[in-house]
Amino acid sequence: MIRIILFLLKSIVGLLASVGLLVVVVVLIGVFAWREAAQTFDERIGLQTAERELPDSMMLELDISSGVVERGESGFQTTAFGGPWQLAELVAAIEDAGQDPRVEGILLRLGAGAVNITQVQELRDALIAFRADDKVVFGFAESFGEGGNGTLHYYLATAADEVWLQPSGGLDLTGFLLEQPYMREALAGLGIAGRFGQREEYKGAVDPLTRDAMSPAVRSNLNRLLASWRDQLAGAIADSRQVTVAEARRLIDDGPYLPAEALDAGLIDRLAYLDEVRGLAEDYVERVDFQRYMAQPDRPEAPADAPKIALIYGLGPVVLGSEQGRGPFGSAEMQSGRILAALQAAADDPEVEAVVFRVDSPGGSYAASDAIWRAVAQVREAGKPVVISMAGLAASGGYFVSAGADRIVAQPGTITGSIGVVTGKFVLADLWNELEINWDGVQAGNNAAYWSSTRNFTPAQWQKLQTGLSVVYDDFLEKVAAGRELDLATVRGVAGGRVFTGADAAENGLVDTLGGLTTAVEAAKEVAGIAPETEVLVLEFPQEPPFRRFLRDLANLQADAGTVVRLAQVVDRLEPMLRVIGVFEAQGPQLRTQPALEH
Repeated sequence: MIRIILFLLKSIVGLLASVGLLVVVVVLIGVFAWREAAQTFDERIGLQTAERELPDSMMLELDISSGVVERGESGFQTTAFGGPWQLAELVAAIEDAGQDPRVEGILLRLGAGAVNITQVQELRDALIAFRADDKVVFGFAESFGEGGNGTLHYYLATAADEVWLQPSGGLDLTGFLLEQPYMREALAGLGIAGRFGQREEYKGAVDPLTRDAMSPAVRSNLNRLLASWRDQLAGAIADSRQVTVAEARRLIDDGPYLPAEALDAGLIDRLAYLDEVRGLAEDYVERVDFQRYMAQPDRPEAPADAPKIALIYGLGPVVLGSEQGRGPFGSAEMQSGRILAALQAAADDPEVEAVVFRVDSPGGSYAASDAIWRAVAQVREAGKPVVISMAGLAASGGYFVSAGADRIVAQPGTITGSIGVVTGKFVLADLWNELEINWDGVQAGNNAAYWSSTRNFTPAQWQKLQTGLSVVYDDFLEKVAAGRELDLATVRGVAGGRVFTGADAAENGLVDTLGGLTTAVEAAKEVAGIAPETEVLVLEFPQEPPFRRFLRDLANLQADAGTVVRLAQVVDRLEPMLRVIGVFEAQGPQLRTQPALEH
């Protein structure tokens, strides 16, 4: 069944593919060449046009409606082309603005754009640090979550000195929700049965396929996760609006709010339109788009001879793979070959003094996770410390690859832990019987049909699967215990597939420090013996010339822009179910967390 669905999707891609590639190539190469030439001209001649010059006093306007991502998905999907903000670049620019005497403040436009809780926390920390430099932040939204949940955007607004709301808007401060479909009955009606084993009771990765509702263990675990998120939000509201945490919790429970209600509750400071907010800024200082500020050629940089720290991104499901990258329209994957090559390059580079490994992953292949774990150990054996920077989700295999590092840094809202394992297969025998299709064949070897979807596991095969699960689970526990310097009994107490927020994980020893990428870089400096005041160069590995990356990405492009849009619309409709089902097409042990936690 899974292969049939995936075959149909691939057929759709082939059907929609068109001959518009040549146009795309010409346009993109032209844009790239123009940008590269303009940059080179400015660098070599020092020419700055009036359009690029910045005023001596300015208010930066930062609009996050395009959303925030960990990292661009291709060589040409960048903020400059209207793509989402890349988190590390945005945080670095806010930090630069905090030290720039020309910048008086930031006008933060909120209410639209995809963000997760850890991105909000990282940006919020940067904005609060910006304010500490005697600068101001104004938050404005036409509406916080029109027809949806505005909780995270309001969470970010708590970093502002004042929060303004359009008179016709609203404040959908409603808290947090995690939900997912449970498909056992629907799959059974199609003649599909899930046959999976897991370690242990909190490992809910396959529950949507094998149960009709959430298990009591998973429910209690996720209730604690959301309670921790709520407490973090309440703490931010309490600090921002100068109320008690208990009052902040009540404000969350009483949402959503009409504009006048939000004003009366003290959650916002003023009702106004965007032109009024902009007018206030322009009365005493010039307003400058944040994108323009980021593009200035004279932003401060660390000296060329500064100590170097390698930054390696591990994003998406953990999979076995080669060193080759993927195309620009594929979903992000933490391919073991690519991560191994990057870690080895950092270990071999005599100028690199430490590694920061940024992890945002729900887990995946046990073998791939173990290969990356080993590569981290080899970097440390080479005398270079490794610091993990956890993003929104670093659970199951995402925690496995992190467990052996010198330090683990996570945001309070990071989803982590999920120390457990699951494996199994779908059995489609009843489906084929219903369709009156008879499968027949031959085999050599008693267990040649071990992973076949046309038949169930035999009792002996099921026992082999259970033995394999126990071996993988014990290996996971032992590596966490060794890496975190905890006794095995302590690790078992926080394992079993449980997920934690970063705040709770820090209390039980699974995380060392709370913070974002900036905190992780500071931790790497500390472990490497670099003085805190020393500037460092953070270089992304693997390093690749921009134009070569551009050509590699372009070579994988098989459809024009219109085709991509149409295909995206099709996939959007099918993605929730395919994501849950497709995960378990892979054979062998999987270290994955609950689908509802992925983002």
